[in-house]
Amino acid sequence: MELNRVDSNDEIYTGVLRYKDDDYQFVFSDTKLRLIPCSEKQRSSMWKFGMKEIAKGTYTQDEPPRMEEDILVGNCNESSKQIIFLPKKGAYISKQNSVLFIDLKAYIICKYVRDSIDRISFNAPEINCIHPTNQAIECTLDIEAFMNSGTFSVTARDFECTTTKRQPFVVDGKNVSVYFGISRMMSTKIWEPPMTLSSNMMFEFDATDDYRFVLRLWYIGKQFIQFLCYRKNVEFSKVELAAPCENGTHETFAELYVLDEGVDTEIQTLKDGRYIKQAYISGHEGQILSDIASEKLYLRHLPDSFQSGKHIDAARFVMITAAFEWEFDRLFPDGICKSKERVEAELIVSQKLNELIDTSSGKTKKIYKSLNPY
Repeated sequence: MELNRVDSNDEIYTGVLRYKDDDYQFVFSDTKLRLIPCSEKQRSSMWKFGMKEIAKGTYTQDEPPRMEEDILVGNCNESSKQIIFLPKKGAYISKQNSVLFIDLKAYIICKYVRDSIDRISFNAPEINCIHPTNQAIECTLDIEAFMNSGTFSVTARDFECTTTKRQPFVVDGKNVSVYFGISRMMSTKIWEPPMTLSSNMMFEFDATDDYRFVLRLWYIGKQFIQFLCYRKNVEFSKVELAAPCENGTHETFAELYVLDEGVDTEIQTLKDGRYIKQAYISGHEGQILSDIASEKLYLRHLPDSFQSGKHIDAARFVMITAAFEWEFDRLFPDGICKSKERVEAELIVSQKLNELIDTSSGKTKKIYKSLNPY
């Protein structure tokens, strides 16, 4: 597949890809992938698209075909780049004149061609706060020297002390591990900061070419950050994919773009510290992610934004109540355990009430029975 980025601001891609054993020119923008037949023979037969032959040479309108492909893949002839489209599987393929329109869930732009993926790196303003980037630096400041000459020194801590321990979790029967780390980038360009720190959330797993599984991990990662921030309007600024290398290392080779509804990050909410830091859930990250993957963790009550979460209408009240009941039943499936003293006291009360029931009659007896729940 030939690939050319037409306008980085408009997010338009063009090229040629192969679909159903035929070559198509494509134009991709927004959430639609447009496929245009390359040959005159293809264009002349496109009228049969969505038609059903009821007799030889006789056709009638039929239900539009659905997308059956998991991925559409091709290579850029000039630079050996690869682009991978992930269509909405099962969605209808529409047609206008001879152009096919395919709905997409995501796409991947690859700098290099690799056979498998074993790590996903997520970056977002929320992650920079959840695992604070400032813990990666040490500043040595002599007040007198700073006031007189403006000198001070900054040292970056090593990777080991700024990387959290890996925590395992399971997604669809596959083992995954999660950890947080801080990346460093140096620059000598005048218009860029000399040093940039970025906190990342990493998912590592056995090498796979199952791009649908990778996309599922993306959604689980997003729900995890939404849970820690108690709001749905979070968005990853960059998601990088890495392939396995020798000695357990990883090579970043692609970026994943999910065509999710865009949101505006609430920077002021982050400044106000309205999120749960990684330090507070240290050692439990994997359990939370496992609960999200298996839908054991109730998330339907999360507000769309921090501001909307300040207001509770009837619908949100029901959802919050359901969240409480969900978590209570999960934590105490048999109810709250009673202490030994409580059990002994209830036994004494029950015996006293039974004695009163045995020595009473009529309405008095009925009242004593109603008082004995034990």
